[in-house]
Amino acid sequence: MADEAEDNLPPEGAEAEELAPVESGAEQHVEGAVTPPESAQTPSEVEELAREMGWAPKDHWRGDPEQWKDAKTFLKTTVEINRTLSKDVRGLKDTVDRLSRTSARIAERAIAEERAALEQQFRDAVAAGDEEGAYEASQALQRATSVEPADDPLADFKTRNSWFGADEEATAYAASLGEIHKGKPIDEQCRLIEAAVRKRFPEHFASAEPKPEPRPQPRAPLVSAPQTRSARPTPKEKGVADLPPEARKAGEDFVRRGRIGSLADYAKIYFEENA
Repeated sequence: MADEAEDNLPPEGAEAEELAPVESGAEQHVEGAVTPPESAQTPSEVEELAREMGWAPKDHWRGDPEQWKDAKTFLKTTVEINRTLSKDVRGLKDTVDRLSRTSARIAERAIAEERAALEQQFRDAVAAGDEEGAYEASQALQRATSVEPADDPLADFKTRNSWFGADEEATAYAASLGEIHKGKPIDEQCRLIEAAVRKRFPEHFASAEPKPEPRPQPRAPLVSAPQTRSARPTPKEKGVADLPPEARKAGEDFVRRGRIGSLADYAKIYFEENA
């Protein structure tokens, strides 16, 4: 009987192994289980950066499924868009500067022509002994000397909107609106663009007293100025056909408002000022 009891005892050490407690916090592995890689458990740095810029994972994407991009492609596309945006903003600012210079020159020329006509009127009155006529001509001459440049919608737009050229996103939005309204007169374009930008970027219109940019002032008219400018050597004289679309539209607007005689005159001044 004792021998049979010994045969039924477990092998030495087996009981201890079965009853050994599991240490607290010890990791238990189930045979066949697969631990997901770390990159699948937490978003990568690329995805985190893309999220900050508006990207969404595919399971959170609410747009057209075919338009979804992975984080890396999204960032690359965003960089390319921003590069194009910066280029467009610089181009738009350059266009406005060119048109403003042309407008200032037209105003300057108008003042010079008015002064020349009044001076001749004064001389004729003096030669004829017409004291009253000479007095009226002299008074008109004084007013012409201090006359302000004619209204320039583009210059006024820049003065009122200090964000233009400084905020790339707002400026690019203004450029896109300019394309939409490019068939309209310049003053109407400026009004519509400013109203739309005000709605989308109200932070740029919070100040009641924006700091105005100094308006281009006419230079003192010189008799030799036109000859000096026209004498500039140019490889090829440009005309109406060479005007950029924006400049041609502005020139047509000037002619329509009677600020210049013809589109050819506008083209001549435009290319002289922007040589």
